[in-house]
Amino acid sequence: MAQFQSFQPLEGLSTTKPPFFDGTNYNYWKNRMKGFMLANVPKAWIVTMKGPYVPMKVVGESEVPKEEVEWNDEDLVKIMINNKAINMLQCALNPTEFHRVSGCDMAKEMWDMLEVTHERTSQVKESKINRLIYMYEIFKMKPEESIQDMYTRLNDIGTNFKDLGKVYPSQEVVRKVLRSLPKNWEAKKTAIEESKDLNTLKLEDVIGKLMT
Repeated sequence: MAQFQSFQPLEGLSTTKPPFFDGTNYNYWKNRMKGFMLANVPKAWIVTMKGPYVPMKVVGESEVPKEEVEWNDEDLVKIMINNKAINMLQCALNPTEFHRVSGCDMAKEMWDMLEVTHERTSQVKESKINRLIYMYEIFKMKPEESIQDMYTRLNDIGTNFKDLGKVYPSQEVVRKVLRSLPKNWEAKKTAIEESKDLNTLKLEDVIGKLMT
């Protein structure tokens, strides 16, 4: 049951290029993306959250958007911040995520699209992982349960963990199996612990010894 090592980021951390988003680990990526924008172009993060600058003019007693031909140099500098934010996001996305937001004209639109697509998914995934962690922590061999049936139940938890991108080190699972045994298995448990190095013992070997 090798599926039982938590997610580790494979990429290095760069201060010169945006963190790459491959469609997974959204919360991790978005926090890094926020930090990247704030460190490089702080106003890019503002327009990503609140929307782009819109050049305005006063007509009568009201403010209305300027026509493009009316934009001055100051307006262009502020408008470019949205373009920089868009470019940062585009450079951070894999092809699938890029195409998802390619029709957006504002960085805020792109961010909102990614939020709608991935935030709910991440919340559901985190909830499932937390539930599985709880099931793993309270796991015990049931009265009258066979070793094979116990192993099957634990393996089901491990498979669900793997589907969600989380695994436990095999040495930890070996120790978990031994901790899960009731008192009437104490002699066999002690024999295994004293005869083998638990850091190198495979889970399948432990199950085999318990079944003999």
